[in-house]
Amino acid sequence: MFDGNLDKISAYDAAKRLAYDTTFDIDGGGLTAVWMDLNYNWGNPIFQKRVGESLNLAVNYIADVLHTLYLQSETEDFSLTFPLESMHLWFVGVAITTIAIIVIVASTRRRLKQPKGRLIRLF
Repeated sequence: MFDGNLDKISAYDAAKRLAYDTTFDIDGGGLTAVWMDLNYNWGNPIFQKRVGESLNLAVNYIADVLHTLYLQSETEDFSLTFPLESMHLWFVGVAITTIAIIVIVASTRRRLKQPKGRLIRLF
């Protein structure tokens, strides 16, 4: 769900904040990445809620980064988005793609495994 705000944030800072939330669960519920890994169960409503929160936060950060890029494209001032002057616009695309791949891999990694060592036939 959209958080209602479009903030100015660099792709680097967005990735850092998302990683921090996933690692330490900023909201204080103790539902960290380690907890999610140990309690992987799509039938568990607490697990479902935490995965949804993580995905929602990631999507909101992506929207914020794209908003920041749009605002800076109007002024052509990229200093806020890129702390180092030598960085190029492609870095943002790489950062967003990396975040998306991490989320997809994390959500599908466990689904491919079945109990009692049975293998899933993918093709």
